Amino acid sequence: MGGGAVNISPSEWEPPVLATVATTGQGVVELVAALDRHRTWLEASGAFRTRRRARLAERTRAAVDRAVHQWIWRETGAEELLARRLDEVLEGGRSPYDVAAEILDQVKSGATR
Repeated sequence: MGGGAVNISPSEWEPPVLATVATTGQGVVELVAALDRHRTWLEASGAFRTRRRARLAERTRAAVDRAVHQWIWRETGAEELLARRLDEVLEGGRSPYDVAAEILDQVKSGATR
C-alpha cells in the first residue's frame, strides 16, 4: 500500500483500504499519501470546486434564512399578529397554518407594525 501514483479516470474515485494503528503510527504515512491523492483527484476532476460551491451556496442560504427569520419576527409585526391570533388557535377556531398564512400575507403586502 505504497504512496505511488494511482491511475484513476477523472470520473471515478475508489477509496483505498488502508490499515492504520493509532498507538504506533503504523500506516499514517500511507494514509496521508492517500488523502493527498484524493485531494489531487478532487481538484483535477472538478469535484472539489463543485462540492465547495455547493457548501458555500448552502451557507449563504442558511445566512439568508436566519436574517429573514429575525426580520420577520422582529420588524414586521408578525409577533404581534401571532399574539392576537393565538387564543383563536388555542380554542380551535383557527389552525396554526391559517395564522402562518395570514402572517405571510402581511409580510408579502409590506405591512409592518
